[in-house]
Amino acid sequence: MALMSITDEPAFVRLVAESMPKADTFVDDAADTIAALPPAELLADWRDTRGALHAALRAVPEGRKLVWFGPPMSGASMATARLMETWAHGLDVADTLGV
Repeated sequence: MALMSITDEPAFVRLVAESMPKADTFVDDAADTIAALPPAELLADWRDTRGALHAALRAVPEGRKLVWFGPPMSGASMATARLMETWAHGLDVADTLGV
């Protein structure tokens, strides 16, 4: 989603608008779809997307605000927020598994 926000803002804006009526289930529905992928495919996609997002974030011009589900943010704020979510949700998983 972050990559789409950077590389195809009109598509991301449409996605946000389409997700609003499903706000209570949108994230879980997407997670269910992604979780159904074979693990090797999911990992490969995550790695490819991570690399593309890294490159796209580095190319965000100073002063550009990226649209998001909340308020628009700078490229640096988008990177920081995505890192925070990765660690926070990773901790959620680790806590759930007791590891």
